[in-house]
Amino acid sequence: MREQTDSDGIESLADPETLRERADVPDTEVRRTLGEQAFESLQRHYDSIDGVVQVGITTDDGELLLQGSVESGDWAPPGGSVRPGEGWVDAARRTMETQTGLEVTVDTVELYEHLVFEHEEESGRRFTAPGVSFAASVVDPTPGFLGDPGIVEHPQLPDDHDQTFAWFETVPGDARETHVEHIEMFLA
Repeated sequence: MREQTDSDGIESLADPETLRERADVPDTEVRRTLGEQAFESLQRHYDSIDGVVQVGITTDDGELLLQGSVESGDWAPPGGSVRPGEGWVDAARRTMETQTGLEVTVDTVELYEHLVFEHEEESGRRFTAPGVSFAASVVDPTPGFLGDPGIVEHPQLPDDHDQTFAWFETVPGDARETHVEHIEMFLA
């Protein structure tokens, strides 16, 4: 993790669509086909938010913080939802500070994704949402977090959750399939 100064980081991002015009931010469309139950559930979720963020935090040694389950894997960069009217940088910072309990600086925008969710059986039935990936740094990481990071208990996680954080220097074999490219991007 790099040392922080007052001038580090980006302060705000109100409209992720402006990223599509920037040559320094890759812009991609991601299509996912979903069955009825998953489609309906995700559509309800995305109707209640402005979009999603994911955050890549790396150590000075190049290890990437991933969220998943020790037992079942499904490792991916941590992320969260952007509340209606919330700034995108604020959402990334809030998500990570809530999950780690540590102050975070959002350093750069790494990727803009136009997410397209299509219904498996009903041609033309779809919804879209923006997604933004940010690189970030922990301002004053504790030695414990650098050695064995954990997710701070918070109301969004059920009491019996098995989610945790871990550091990885390569893409784990049990990474979430839809996030392998994100992991590779942050490790590059």
